[in-house]
Amino acid sequence: MNEPLGDELEKKRIYADGDRAAGVVAALARIQGYALVNSPESADLQVIDAHLPERLQQALQQNCPVVALSERRLRPMEITALREMGAAKVLHGESSVLDVAFVLSDLLFETSHAHRRYARQLGGVPVQFTGVDGDEPSWPTQAQLLGLSRWGAYLQTTARYPARTQLDIAFTVANRKVVLRCRVACLCGDDLMGVEFALDHHEVAPPVGVLSKWSCFASPASASVSA
Repeated sequence: MNEPLGDELEKKRIYADGDRAAGVVAALARIQGYALVNSPESADLQVIDAHLPERLQQALQQNCPVVALSERRLRPMEITALREMGAAKVLHGESSVLDVAFVLSDLLFETSHAHRRYARQLGGVPVQFTGVDGDEPSWPTQAQLLGLSRWGAYLQTTARYPARTQLDIAFTVANRKVVLRCRVACLCGDDLMGVEFALDHHEVAPPVGVLSKWSCFASPASASVSA
């Protein structure tokens, strides 16, 4: 993996092969601050369409982790076969967009501290958040979403809400609205709120199977992210 140079961080590099895989990864890249590269030789991580076995075999020859991604639900035996081939992680149609983000951060960073530092320097996307089930704020509030990982994320905003306040974070991916359900975990300084994702909630995030059916995910060039 590429390492920090002095106080500056180099962008983590991801190579995605297969239109669906590339589309989903491209949609997350801006939020996470990752760079998409055209060559697997320069990548820190590869995401390969699980239904392209020859390309998957080629990817496994490179000296970096490989994630197999399928737009449809895979049977347990199919998942086992991909893992036995050497895939570090397998994601499929029932995996959520958060599962994809979690796997990327798990494989690209050795510690949560390293990922938080990276997210604050290189990640971020404009979002709107609102309270859930009567929690404030009752109107959309602008913020910057920094990083997505198992520990949660940061909202860069001067707004302040108590711990365990439920929020919906909304942003658009190629003209489609994506909503993530979370809870306030802590307040950090004057302009950051730490949030944890409501993983016990069935609507915490849309599944990959839904995202990959959007026509915009057929090509990474069209998978832009905006608020």
